[in-house]
Amino acid sequence: MKKLKDEAYLGSKEKGYPFQGDVREGIAFDNYEANFSVLEYDRNRNESVILPIFRIQAKLLAEFISAEKYDRILDLGSRTGITTLEIFLQNRGVNVLGIEKSPSMHITALYKFHQLDKDKKEFFQIIKKTGCADLLSKKLSDYWENFREESQFYKDKVRFIVGEFDKLKEPKDDSIDWAVANNYMHWTELSETFKHLYKSLKRGRELFWNTASHFFTDSKFPAERYGFRYNDFLKYVLDEVEKNGLEVEDYKELSKPTHDIDSIKAVSKEQGFSTEKVSTYLIPVDFQIFISNHLPVFVKTLVASEVNEKELERIIKEAIAKTVNNPNAFKDNEHKYDIIPIFRSVKTKT
Repeated sequence: MKKLKDEAYLGSKEKGYPFQGDVREGIAFDNYEANFSVLEYDRNRNESVILPIFRIQAKLLAEFISAEKYDRILDLGSRTGITTLEIFLQNRGVNVLGIEKSPSMHITALYKFHQLDKDKKEFFQIIKKTGCADLLSKKLSDYWENFREESQFYKDKVRFIVGEFDKLKEPKDDSIDWAVANNYMHWTELSETFKHLYKSLKRGRELFWNTASHFFTDSKFPAERYGFRYNDFLKYVLDEVEKNGLEVEDYKELSKPTHDIDSIKAVSKEQGFSTEKVSTYLIPVDFQIFISNHLPVFVKTLVASEVNEKELERIIKEAIAKTVNNPNAFKDNEHKYDIIPIFRSVKTKT
């Protein structure tokens, strides 16, 4: 099976970080956020709300923080500022340091938090120069405007840094009260991240972080039983691809989790942290999102034969179209969730 370099659903340092590149990557990330929402129960409002997918994950993480005024919170892998905003909304009076490896994500976050020198004008000039204007849409513009309306109150309370966390000189030792990592840890060398975080976090303070089912095996909700990457629809698409004379790999080997709770505890303990899993939530994956966003990447990864990129894209599109008309391909009603565990890691050593 070919190793992925820049695909967003499989993560490790070896396979790379999916959000590198010019401003296009930040726009694409927020386009996804602007177009796909999920029904979520809001405990504070005592009612159901519809929120963008990454915003929900950020909200669920931020709910675990009980910061005091003037506390300093580290947002690891701050991306375009989605988690950053949710931290502020649930913890008034705090200061946030966002660290993001991707310059594309970084500059988008600066725009969304009113921190570019010439604000809107400068950001859209950058978009125009990099040839990304075709990605803009009214839905994305509305999303940005709504976000900026919320974030304007916190623009002076956050500082965004671009770079690799374990290679930066910041944050200073013992300067962080809380840390949050939203879908970040599985893109790193886990041991090195904990090692660097140990220096920054005050003793007894906590990191709340989540990951995905391709990285962690949840004993209550194992990916092999519930994970959307194992849906039989993928098998039927691969069958159609094979009819074109291409060799494909077993889809059940696509995303074998790297860790379980014991290995997570062991890795973090070596670096001075005590870790426990505090929650697991399941997000139903909308079938339209599955077909349009995930499926082409999965199939491309599983094709073992050498084939021209454009030709492969054509074959995959045709295979998906044929599978949609096959009633047998829709019988798997169990593998339809993204499984998101949340962990609490406490700095314990002196």
